[in-house]
Amino acid sequence: EIREAVRRFGTREVHIADDCFTSKREWVLDFCLALRELEQKLRLYFMNGLRADQVDYELLRTLKEVGLRNVGFGVESGSETVLRRTRKGLSLARVRESFRAAKSLGLSTWGFFILGLPGETPETALETIELAITLDPDYAKFFFLVPYPGTAVWDELSANGLITDRQYSNYGLYSKPVF
Repeated sequence: EIREAVRRFGTREVHIADDCFTSKREWVLDFCLALRELEQKLRLYFMNGLRADQVDYELLRTLKEVGLRNVGFGVESGSETVLRRTRKGLSLARVRESFRAAKSLGLSTWGFFILGLPGETPETALETIELAITLDPDYAKFFFLVPYPGTAVWDELSANGLITDRQYSNYGLYSKPVF
């Protein structure tokens, strides 16, 4: 599709929205190899960011070679305890390593953080803010947790009587907290 968009329309910039883009390393490397064959050099962006635990210097360098300009990572929390409760399988050491790799390659960096994850306290929220400062991303975005119905976190909050708004149209990324 990208090859066709470049050929037919002269596409120079591609934005990919895929939370799992880097889950299969060899596929990503093959994808980059195919992009190298294009006549047109692209600017490549991942709207949702990339998983910090699925990238390393080599993979980021390869993506940069085919046009990656910036990279965002879903850090979520600066507290290992809170982070473990997300069951995302991410460690703060891995987050730090991925930020270092991205910065060393000259990529612009984004950090995405969530406030209000289960188990969060004022102290762990401050740990998240301190981590954001330490990571020094070019852009830091903080969001309140949105416990979408049907998710484990929604079930947990609902079972504890903490859901305060069941009007699902209020469950937006930039909405006030619903719990």
